[in-house]
Amino acid sequence: MKLVKLDLLILLISLFIFSGCENPDGIGLNDTDYQNGIQVDTFTVQSQLVADLPVRTDNRFSNNGNVAANNTKLLGYMNDAIFGKSYAELNTQFVKPDSAAFAFPAEAVLDSAVLVLAYQDTSKLANTFYGSATSKFRFIVEELGDPMRVDTSYYSNQYFNPKNATPIGTALITPNLNKIKVMDFINDKPDTLKTAEAQIRVPIDKNYAIQKFVNAPSSIYESTANFNSYFKGIKLRIDPNGTTGLGGIFKLNVQTTDKSVINFYYHNATDTTFHTLRLSGGVAQSNYFKHDYAGTIIETLLGGGTNTQQTVYVQSMAGVKTKVKFPYIKLINKDSKRAINKAELIVTVDPGSDGTFTGPARILLNQGQNKSGSFIQIADNNISDTRYRPAGAEYSGYYNSSKKNYSILVTKYVQDILDGKANDDNLFLTFDNPAISGERAVFGGPKGLSYSMKLRIIYSDVKQTN
Repeated sequence: MKLVKLDLLILLISLFIFSGCENPDGIGLNDTDYQNGIQVDTFTVQSQLVADLPVRTDNRFSNNGNVAANNTKLLGYMNDAIFGKSYAELNTQFVKPDSAAFAFPAEAVLDSAVLVLAYQDTSKLANTFYGSATSKFRFIVEELGDPMRVDTSYYSNQYFNPKNATPIGTALITPNLNKIKVMDFINDKPDTLKTAEAQIRVPIDKNYAIQKFVNAPSSIYESTANFNSYFKGIKLRIDPNGTTGLGGIFKLNVQTTDKSVINFYYHNATDTTFHTLRLSGGVAQSNYFKHDYAGTIIETLLGGGTNTQQTVYVQSMAGVKTKVKFPYIKLINKDSKRAINKAELIVTVDPGSDGTFTGPARILLNQGQNKSGSFIQIADNNISDTRYRPAGAEYSGYYNSSKKNYSILVTKYVQDILDGKANDDNLFLTFDNPAISGERAVFGGPKGLSYSMKLRIIYSDVKQTN
């Protein structure tokens, strides 16, 4: 006896549509496909809030084939009535400079030193900052006391101590993407003003810069080991007591050479010039994340409070995520074997929860982390799966502006459950990579009063013939 699937041509056409879709608002089957399948959206969905595990934040992390997964680093502080207080600190080494080019002349007089931090994406403020853009942030720069290693995996709970209690630089910053004027120093030519991309500039204490760098022994530049031992790097954090408003999270480019630097401006008897210490993805870098849920609904639910499943929560930066189960999904095969045309989890933002802290651009389902910190992808979002269709999967989980919800494809995942190849014991609603986003969201849960989470499945019967 063999199995022959009904409407096989329809199924093949459906897969072709998935792989060729160009419109994220129209992803899925057309009207004909719906008519030739049985659509059900009353499957039981169960949810439970859980604390997220620490996530990989070092530059060596590869997420689902993306070797530059952590090329964005976060910095910030935000105070959210729903999710409490969140902190993102940045720890980074510097590239060892060439000693000949970096050496300060004996007669050099340091005028100033400035830490320049590049935004990750200056095309739009929302792409490089998340939160209240009217807030003012007290930036704190400290010298690292703990060493970092470029060949080491770092997680978001790895805290690095500062060397001293006194900061080496501070500034009050308001996020903006306005271009600025900076002085351009050219040897043997007049200094001129030039236009530079939007950036964050934090003055470094002049006396510290003189003692640490201008008067540094030349031997520290002889090797990377010498340099990293002498100057382990910096810690960047936001002082919540010096920050106004609800705050937010900055997305920084500290990996592209010459984008983020410390510039040392100095003069001698005849000229003015500068030296630069650079950041790049080739040095050790990591984020440290911390959350304080005191007095919030999150604290209540994590502490064993009643889970009504009316509302579910997700938070990036190793905050919280929602465990999702489809406990009765195998009953689809109760009377007859079925083939899944399409399966999607429909999730809607809870109205009123996304004011200052807007809803995320994308959410996904995964099965947690493996021992190396990589996220275990379901088949629909796993590029290593031979059935993966990039053009269809890449739109899964994105916000649908016309329907005002999110549709997460679980077609192959549900089919694997029916075929006994997968289970849903560990399925989590979260972000694609929680290490590079400051977002959070509140959604209608499986028992939501106005907007409920739904599992929608379209399937076809499988006919048995001799």
